[in-house]
Amino acid sequence: MIPTAPRVGGGASFAPGIRLTFLGLTALIAFLAVGIPAVWLLPAARSHVVLALGLLPLMMGAMIYFTQPLTRSAPPPPWVWLIPLLALVAGGLAAFSVALDQRGVMIAAPLAQLAALLLLGWMQGRARNALGGVHPGLRWYQGALIFLLLGLSAILAARFFPTHWAPLRSLHLHLNLMGFIGLTAIGTLQTLLPTAGRYPDAEAHARLRLDWKYAALGTLASALGAAGWHAFSFAGLVLWMIPVVRLGRAVWRHRAPILAAGGAAIALAGAVIGFGVMMISGVLIVLKVMSPQDSLPLFFTVFLFPLVTGALSHLLPLWLRPGPDSAARVLLAQRLGRWSGPRTLLFLTAGILIAVGQSWAALPGAAGMALFVIQTLVAIAQDRKPSLSHPA
Repeated sequence: MIPTAPRVGGGASFAPGIRLTFLGLTALIAFLAVGIPAVWLLPAARSHVVLALGLLPLMMGAMIYFTQPLTRSAPPPPWVWLIPLLALVAGGLAAFSVALDQRGVMIAAPLAQLAALLLLGWMQGRARNALGGVHPGLRWYQGALIFLLLGLSAILAARFFPTHWAPLRSLHLHLNLMGFIGLTAIGTLQTLLPTAGRYPDAEAHARLRLDWKYAALGTLASALGAAGWHAFSFAGLVLWMIPVVRLGRAVWRHRAPILAAGGAAIALAGAVIGFGVMMISGVLIVLKVMSPQDSLPLFFTVFLFPLVTGALSHLLPLWLRPGPDSAARVLLAQRLGRWSGPRTLLFLTAGILIAVGQSWAALPGAAGMALFVIQTLVAIAQDRKPSLSHPA
């Protein structure tokens, strides 16, 4: 069974949709930092603007949004929506500290850990009281938050043990990218893609139930390999490729409805392909075909860009036009999903070029993301016009 998206609209419950839209637009604007030259913003600071300031609050907001159908429970209480805002403050402070004052990480990391603990505790309470059992997708979110806590602990430890800075930083990076972002994204794609593509995927529930352990163990092995125990790197790749290949096979089997649906579905399918490319890039780095410095530009271009463009193309209409299906919601979805195919092809092509040593390809990928940001802002402005002139 694929859980359906919760209703966020109607009266006072419209507020969650506005909050989620704010988080989505904040993430999109943060993604523009990818195109800022290194002479103006250090690569590490640029990455923290994208990941900590933009993606972390959005992913926590999405977790809150999807936990309701995964646990078949009531809408979240108002205080829960403060958690992504706490993460936003922590992410902003993290970006500032990396750019200007490293001491700020001693405040930013604990704040982000507090947000993760609050969200994990709330999820656990919902899981205990779930009607008819918990959907296995929730386990991916819980695992992602645990990896986030571990990754933040690693960077805090690096401040106290500077002689171990390099391995602890590698742990921080891999636990966050593959653990927090990877588990959240792949766990969500298992059900979001069939919803966006308007097709049933009878095997999604079983994949979520069986494959989370491979993703979790693969993340741990890859993180240990990156931290210096290189023998674990190949094991991490093999373990993570199990859920990726199984999800990829499902995408291939349903390629006809995905292509017919277009828009968000194509971008989300592209994100699955992009995640596979990102996993294979680890081998290319070992073989010295690809520079380690290109790993984050590759992660952004081939995976995050199609993931976020696809997810927001599908979710923003639900958040901005809550309640029953309407012509206005369909029109907004069409506007957001326009040019999804060429844009996703650009992201994937640019990512593959980065993987084979063509670092310049990050620029057209960033340009494609910038165009989507403009397209989204224009689509929302057009969507708001009727409601201003003809209030409900």
